[in-house]
Order: sequence, then structure tokens, then C-alpha cells
Amino acid sequence: MDLRGKNILITGAARRLGAFLAVELSKMGANLFIHYNSSEEDALKLKKICEKNKSKVELIKADFSLSVSELIRVIPYIDILICNASSFKKIEPDKITEDDIIRSIKVEFLSHFMLIKELWIESKRQDKFSKVVAFSDAVSVRRDFLPYHIGKNLIEFVTEEFSKFFAPYLTMNCIAIGVALPPEDKDEKYIESLIDKIPMKRAGKLNEIFSAVKFLIENDYIAGQVIKVSGGM
Repeated sequence: MDLRGKNILITGAARRLGAFLAVELSKMGANLFIHYNSSEEDALKLKKICEKNKSKVELIKADFSLSVSELIRVIPYIDILICNASSFKKIEPDKITEDDIIRSIKVEFLSHFMLIKELWIESKRQDKFSKVVAFSDAVSVRRDFLPYHIGKNLIEFVTEEFSKFFAPYLTMNCIAIGVALPPEDKDEKYIESLIDKIPMKRAGKLNEIFSAVKFLIENDYIAGQVIKVSGGM
């Protein structure tokens, strides 16, 4: 798929990986719908950067844990959906509540699934071909992030088991990311503490994650795959 003039919706795109993807995709000629929740200042800065690359950009503010109605509104215009929004919340196993699990499932999985379903329906209606790239986690389940991992595992399940139903109107693939960026409350020392656990003995780079995204977007025949970008983890 040639990205020039294509419309891409990226969830959770105001900062970090999402922002990096937005900038790189704008360089390739794509138009962007950038979703954010509370990082409005970052989203506005990102919009200006992408527009300098001649990309048309629309910002969409929405709390992903509550409703995706604002995002569903633009689905008829979307060619590619990148499921990036996430909530990496630390919580000890004995303190997990029902609300913790529900919130994580909504953010990591359910809200994205509803967007994927709507994109599939719209693609059939318009008789067009669309793509979904989601993200999961290649790191072994962390003790204090169980609700987060439940949501990510559901995304992988849908990728592998539902793709046959989405075809031929939509392909869905998932990238399982290893150690790349530190959590928002950590610094590079956190990354350094994990290096010995990584066979490649270094953290991943954002451009290495983007190259996997680009590969999946440009290839029209790969579907239902979870691809690890994890340095061998």
C-alpha cells in the first residue's frame, strides 16, 4: 500500500512512540488523525511538525477508557488504523480490583476492537481495503502489571484468530515490542537494569519499531501475525 494521500488514525499519538510514528508517516505523505487524551500541548506541537511535512492533520481528544464515539466518527475516512493507546499502570496483584481489570481491557483491547470492527464494516460497505497495526508486549508478564498484560494478550488473540474473518477487506497484524522506552515514571537507568535480560544486549530503537510498522503497511498479503521486535526476548 502506497501511503501518499492515505488517511491514518493513530490512537494515543501525542507523545512517545505514537508521536514518533506520526512524524515518520507524515514524511511518507500520509494524512493523520491523531488521537490523544490529556496531552493537548504535545498534540498541538506534533500537529505543527507533521503539517510542515505537508501532511493534513486532525486532532481528536477522547478518553479511551470511556468512549470511542469521537473516533468512530472518522472511521469512514480511514485507510489504516494504528492501535497505540495504552495504560501501563503498576498495581500489586493482591490489590487488583474489578475496575482495574475493566479499565485495562477497555484501553488495551476493547476500545481498539470496536474501532477495528467499525473499520472492517466500513471497508466492506465501501468495497475498499484497509489495514490495522496493533501493539502488544514481548516482555514476560510482569507481576505488578497483570491487568495491562490481560489487555495486550487479548489484542494478540484477536490478531491471530479474527484476521481470517476480516479478510479480504482488512488485514490486521500486531507488533510485540520488547524493551525500548522506559515507563513515564522511570529514566534510562531503568532500561540499563534490563539490558542483561536482552539477548541483543541493548534496548530497541524507535526507528526499528517504525521499520516493522512500515513493512506491515506496505505488504498487502501479511495477515494475522504477531511480529516480535524485541532483540530476541
